[in-house]
Amino acid sequence: MRTSLPTLLLLACVVVPVQGQTCKKAPPPFLPTLLPESVAGMPLEFSSDPTGACMSLFRPEDLAARATSPWAVVILAINPDDALGESGEVMHARFTALGERVVKMGDWPVVMRELVKGDEYVALRGSVKLTVLVKNGDHGAVSDALAARFFEAILPKIPCG
Repeated sequence: MRTSLPTLLLLACVVVPVQGQTCKKAPPPFLPTLLPESVAGMPLEFSSDPTGACMSLFRPEDLAARATSPWAVVILAINPDDALGESGEVMHARFTALGERVVKMGDWPVVMRELVKGDEYVALRGSVKLTVLVKNGDHGAVSDALAARFFEAILPKIPCG
């Protein structure tokens, strides 16, 4: 029986895990250290860490632009579910089974929800839960693009054992 090249390539894709799709749980770092100093030209305005979680604001420096331009609230917390966050494939399956809209940020699946308070993007990766709330977004490409910038800056910093 001859095996064709496309079949071998498909088998290799299934057997070889995608490196970006796995993140073994490691002890979480001090969460504020995961935050960049600025994203998309918006500086980190402030960050609080009152309860072990970290909430931060990234807004345009121009006060007039804050009313109309997209900006973000970033929340970092300890991943509350010990069974989730190690595999992107499992996270994607879990989110879609729950009927969530899933977008990819890099190689990692992220839930996107349109809320009254803004466009919310949530990822569980390793021992960290990362939420980006885009304010003044458009529920589409503009919000996705801004959220992606935050995920590009933060996801690689999350320790994976």
